[in-house]
Amino acid sequence: MDNHSALQIDLDDVDVLRININKFLCSVSVERYNVDNLPVFEKYVKCQAAAGNFYDLEANLAVLKLYQLFPRCYNPDIVYLILAKALTNLPHNDFDLCRCLLGVEQFHDPGIQRLCYFDNLLEMCKFQTFWEEKSKEPGRIDEVSGFDDSIRIFICKMVSILFKNMKEPELTTVLGCKDDQELQKCMQSFDWEKGSNEVVNLFNQEGPGKAKNVAEKINLYRTFSTLINVGKTGTSNVETGNIMIPTNTTPEQKATSSNFDSGSDSDDDLSRKPSEESENEWIYVKNKTPYNSKRSTAEGIVTGKWLIFEPMDKIDETWKEISTAVAKGILGCSAKVSTIADNEVGNPYQDQDDGVICVYTYDHNDEYDVMRVRAALRRMGFTRQLAYKTDQTTLQGKYSWNSKKRVSKYYC
Repeated sequence: MDNHSALQIDLDDVDVLRININKFLCSVSVERYNVDNLPVFEKYVKCQAAAGNFYDLEANLAVLKLYQLFPRCYNPDIVYLILAKALTNLPHNDFDLCRCLLGVEQFHDPGIQRLCYFDNLLEMCKFQTFWEEKSKEPGRIDEVSGFDDSIRIFICKMVSILFKNMKEPELTTVLGCKDDQELQKCMQSFDWEKGSNEVVNLFNQEGPGKAKNVAEKINLYRTFSTLINVGKTGTSNVETGNIMIPTNTTPEQKATSSNFDSGSDSDDDLSRKPSEESENEWIYVKNKTPYNSKRSTAEGIVTGKWLIFEPMDKIDETWKEISTAVAKGILGCSAKVSTIADNEVGNPYQDQDDGVICVYTYDHNDEYDVMRVRAALRRMGFTRQLAYKTDQTTLQGKYSWNSKKRVSKYYC
């Protein structure tokens, strides 16, 4: 039986469902936790499984939360689909986030245990075993359209990191390809080349790092102030607000530190364009709604930001949209954008032709608020995956290009 017909979902309803779900998730009332909305959420989960080409983690987490609050409404079939759909987004931790919302008694469900077993095999890169076990007892994952293709994409990424080349028969087994056509599709997608003696040359999709020409721009006023502070304190640190910032920080670190300076003001003129700003390295805007009165109870620096990279020829339009949304209270507590002046200094985040927009939240520990801002960005059209990085990580000088591990806290 075809997966689409098995779920009996009219895919034409997807756009209507998306609008209704977004209203529930962004409602200032308790619509998100209104059990009467559960049938709409469940239908949306079935649409995700049947369509295969879209995925909404926030909506799926809301369904699991409703099952927590109203156990009598628990539907194991929907949970199977949510967990199976989460597996298609590996290597991200969606499956773990969903699993954490399940009760202890629900873990005894054979269907859930089976999906957890699949997740464990994939996490440990036991790909051949995964395909063998799936062929024996697939459970409900066959109802998720495009499941095998999504898993193969994940495996291809892992294999390209771990190996330089592989024998074609071994690669076929690892990818679970049923015929040569499926293998050729994977090879074309990842630009793999077939060499001699049935050896497939794998190329790491991350590629080598690009060389950058960094033009140093020394601000004489800052240098003079730094020397005065060094003479007074006998240390190479400059005090900014309540934070001691090393003088050899990057432009991004300096800009990050200013977010905690209570005396810093945002730019009220939302018409300023990053592509024309040559005096200041960053343009700022603050949320002008009561949201900005939120304060974290945690100690230290707890702010964080979603990072949006745009070419400089498009960043003016994107910044106008982001800054307006921040000022109106749609997004987080503040935002900033790099300018052409920052590109002259050499931003550590991107190439010379790119700019970066940072959309801040008041506390990276408040996962609900962080994901609320991400959902708002997604509704604004930023559907590609974005990284969320804590300011503490930035102030420590950790970036993707100088760290072996992922420096972002979230990536979705």
